[in-house]
Amino acid sequence: MSKEPVSLDMTIDHSLRAPLELIQAAQNRFTQGLAAELDTGEPLPPPRLPDYSHPDIPDAGE
Repeated sequence: MSKEPVSLDMTIDHSLRAPLELIQAAQNRFTQGLAAELDTGEPLPPPRLPDYSHPDIPDAGE
């Protein structure tokens, strides 16, 4: 049984998408959090990170 080759373009795209989204989410979170803290004086709860699991890549613990 042979596996289909993985396109390098797909690999690069998948590997760069998560860090870019994390950076953008952190920037948005900082801006929103700063505005909320200035308005209320209370810090926002910690953010929930999106699920970046991939069906073809097993978790490290498996």
